[in-house]
Amino acid sequence: MITNFEIFEESLTIKNNKIFNYIVNNFNKKEIKSKLLNFKNNTKNQALDYKKVSVLIKKFLKKEKLTVDDYKLIKKVIIDTFKISTLTGIFLLPAGSIWLTALIKLFKKFNIDIIPDNFKLNENYNFNDLLNQIKKSRYNHMTYNIWEDLLLDGYPEEFDDYNPDHYKYLKLDISDNDKEKLINFDNDIIEKYNEFDILLKDNGYYPKYLDFINYETGELFIIKYLY
Repeated sequence: MITNFEIFEESLTIKNNKIFNYIVNNFNKKEIKSKLLNFKNNTKNQALDYKKVSVLIKKFLKKEKLTVDDYKLIKKVIIDTFKISTLTGIFLLPAGSIWLTALIKLFKKFNIDIIPDNFKLNENYNFNDLLNQIKKSRYNHMTYNIWEDLLLDGYPEEFDDYNPDHYKYLKLDISDNDKEKLINFDNDIIEKYNEFDILLKDNGYYPKYLDFINYETGELFIIKYLY
């Protein structure tokens, strides 16, 4: 017996994989690839939850006993499904990304959580040191090499300003282990710094401050727009 949950989960996985594979194979920007890898991992976790729940629903229909944790997982997945549907609908509207960011912050003020669990920040990461560096460190004038990398990755498009004198940069101090993993394009470390990118936006640094990773050297930069 195939449940609607299984059909929905399989359809979601196929669509996401098609979109993911198309973009990764047709775009060379490592920054885009890293974001997509993170999104795919989150979607994969969500799909695994759908599979678990489909098994539990089969057990329920057969009148087999479910544990308290089983019911909690079913409740979580149902709530997350509504959240994903709502957020996707808003995102697809004109200027949807702006509305989505505003609504998330608005609901957060009222202690209403609209982010699906599998797409939340990992609370085990501590970015206080990096945030302190952003606040207290002295920024440097833009160099030719960094500016060329920024142009290649389309960063000036964010501000529609292609004058390198309007930007400064800061190289953040990260561990040698993190640098090595960035060079090797490790999925876990990419997820970590994608969450740092989200944190920058959530803490009001965006859009004046953007993070930039040089995957060839394993260096993490903050780009500050001066205007």
